[in-house]
Amino acid sequence: MSGTKMGAHTILRLIGKGGIGSVYLAKNEANGKLEALKMLLPELTESTEMRERFEREISNSKYLKHPNIVKLLDYGKSNGIWYFTMEYCKGGSLNDLIMRDGMPSPAKACRIVLQVLDGLDYAHNVEIPQVKLNDGSTGKGCGLIHRDVKPENILILENETESRRAGESETSNIQTGNPASLANFAETGRRPTTDNLHVKISDFGLAKSYRLAGKCGNTQTGSVGGSLAFISRQQLLNYKYSKPEVDVWSTAAVLYFLLTAKPPRSCDFEKNPFSAILKNNPIPIRQIDPSVPEGLAVIIDRALDDSGSLFYKNAIDLKSDIEGCTIE
Repeated sequence: MSGTKMGAHTILRLIGKGGIGSVYLAKNEANGKLEALKMLLPELTESTEMRERFEREISNSKYLKHPNIVKLLDYGKSNGIWYFTMEYCKGGSLNDLIMRDGMPSPAKACRIVLQVLDGLDYAHNVEIPQVKLNDGSTGKGCGLIHRDVKPENILILENETESRRAGESETSNIQTGNPASLANFAETGRRPTTDNLHVKISDFGLAKSYRLAGKCGNTQTGSVGGSLAFISRQQLLNYKYSKPEVDVWSTAAVLYFLLTAKPPRSCDFEKNPFSAILKNNPIPIRQIDPSVPEGLAVIIDRALDDSGSLFYKNAIDLKSDIEGCTIE
């Protein structure tokens, strides 16, 4: 795909591949900037369901304007294939961060999650001017739930000055044919410093306006989406009518993962994943790592208790408790 033109963009290399699309590093020929270009997999172009999901991600993302959400830059169709471009988060995902730098300290993990909660609070209250309804008409939506918050969907952007320098450097390397520039950043790229960590939520392909649940046709009854290691029982049992609290639970699960390198439940997701979620309670975090600060552990365990009604109904309440926690 290197050298392929998609609209005003030239593809440079593959960054990653998901269930319905591939993400490439691309150069915007109009301004010379590096951007991330997501393309619907060619083999899925005939699938109405996958095409509509991809188009929904574009529709959702274009209304999201927040420092902690990946920004949509452009979208279109080229050679019969839908694509869109986003700001390039050179630091990769939280998984890449852990592979490079090891497990973050509790303080650093909390700084990351507080930014995620800021982005979610915005998304949960954003106004969506046009949402396609079941009858073919459009309506105004308010509040998007992500439904797939996980380490892979939380990306790292360096501060503006460093990002600009990095983009100029990589563009220069590519133009001069430096082989190192074609390697995966997680292996060879510059590391963002701890002080400059700026995280952004990506991939709103499963998101929907929860206040129009049952009216906008984004979810079939009985379907389930999201990454099973990071979803609550409530999302599993009532996916179509999920509320913001399921994103908050998933964010607490991400914090748990950042502190222990494990998801909250200890179970085999390969054999019977749904049963595993329903039968296995999250393990108290200090049973996995006794060094987690006690006050923070109380908050995390409370947030992940999905045996009944979820404790944290919105992102701000969890953020407030984490901010009020003393972490050595």
